[in-house]
Parts: sequence; C-alpha cells; structure tokens
Amino acid sequence: ELSRQQLHQDSYWTNFVQSSPEIQEIRQELVKKYVKKVAGSSYEEAQKQVDDFLSDPEQSYTFIEMKKNAKAPDGLTDDLLTLGVSLAVGLAHTILGLTYFFDWK
Repeated sequence: ELSRQQLHQDSYWTNFVQSSPEIQEIRQELVKKYVKKVAGSSYEEAQKQVDDFLSDPEQSYTFIEMKKNAKAPDGLTDDLLTLGVSLAVGLAHTILGLTYFFDWK
C-alpha cells in the first residue's frame, strides 16, 4: 500500500509503476481501450497518453487503487458459501440425531 507521502517521490512512483505486474496489466487494458475509443489514434499514441496518465501520481493513484480493489476477490460469495455449507451440515446433523434418537426409543 502506497502512502500519500511516497506519491510525491517521483523516482519511487516511477519504479512502482514500471515494476508492478498489476500496473502493467492495467496499462495494457488502458492502451487497448484508448485505441478502441479514440477514433484515428495509433497504438503508439495510446501508449504515450496512458504512460503520461500513469506517470502522474496525482491523477492515477485513485484510479489504480480502484482497479486493484475491483479485481480483489469478493468476500460476499465466500461468506454465502460458508453459510450454506454450515446450514447443510447443521441440518444433516439434526436429522441424523433425531433419527437415531427415535430409533433408540
């Protein structure tokens, strides 16, 4: 996680943007979208525009954090799966317990 103080260290930001695989993936996605959306733009022009955007921490920091958070796994799905499995196990345990109890009597 980057702090706001680190953002103002140009060399740190530049190294971070150039070395992070996540940022390179975001960069490629942005270049493709730029070429697709801006009529008459070349791939080289798109790369330059995206690199200019990413090299400025004031412009790109929030966008990068949003993209990283959007790609993070959704905890709700895991919670619902855990709840469903727990409910099924509890229900099965109750049914088996009652079955054995009544068979015993």
